[in-house]
Amino acid sequence: MKFLVNPNKMLPFTSISYVFERLIPLHNIGGPYTCKRCLRSFKHQASIYNHIKYTCGSSTKFCCDKCSFASKYVQSLQSHFYQKHRVVLSRKELKNYVCEVI
Repeated sequence: MKFLVNPNKMLPFTSISYVFERLIPLHNIGGPYTCKRCLRSFKHQASIYNHIKYTCGSSTKFCCDKCSFASKYVQSLQSHFYQKHRVVLSRKELKNYVCEVI
């Protein structure tokens, strides 16, 4: 039995064709919703909404007022506050941490 893809996880695959035929296509599934800017496709409408609002061509960033951390996502800032500063804030409170554009 051979161990392919990641030897640290020790996933038993009997052939490399299994990896290319079965596993890799699962990560490349497109969807009916396509971004007009970057042509990336999404399976769910909520996913493309978040992509357009926060990721694709967006310069909106959320900044930490205690250090130099910045992120495009509120969730990342929320995790940062808890992990680095041990502060628990709701997502509504985090909307006030939008970076100023200079």
